[in-house]
Amino acid sequence: MLKKGFVLFFIALNFGANAQQAEATKQEKPQMTKEEKAKMKEKQQQELNEAFKEAGLTDEEIKKYKEISEEANKRNNEVRNDSTLTNEQKEAKRKEINMEKNNKIKEMLGDEKFKKLNAIRKKQKEAAMANK
Repeated sequence: MLKKGFVLFFIALNFGANAQQAEATKQEKPQMTKEEKAKMKEKQQQELNEAFKEAGLTDEEIKKYKEISEEANKRNNEVRNDSTLTNEQKEAKRKEINMEKNNKIKEMLGDEKFKKLNAIRKKQKEAAMANK
């Protein structure tokens, strides 16, 4: 009987320790330095410019693309910082904003360039994920 009590106590203690460790791991997100963030942003911008060139976008199309994207980013940030919304509501709003952004870009570029640009960006993202 004493052995069963000891085993149960050990199991309970182990579960508690694992729960604390899991919580600590969630809170310990690696923070990037300003230099790392700037380097990552520069690399992303370089890849985006390469995608624009490969897809054959004009300077005017690139300018309009960036305007549409900046507006969507601004709206997404507002949603992210809106404490009156639940996480599910925030996710739904972000999906809606991104869908609107993609529709505007597709309308501006036309179906062919839009598909070509998205295919290029998808390849770039897959290559980036493979390098991690």
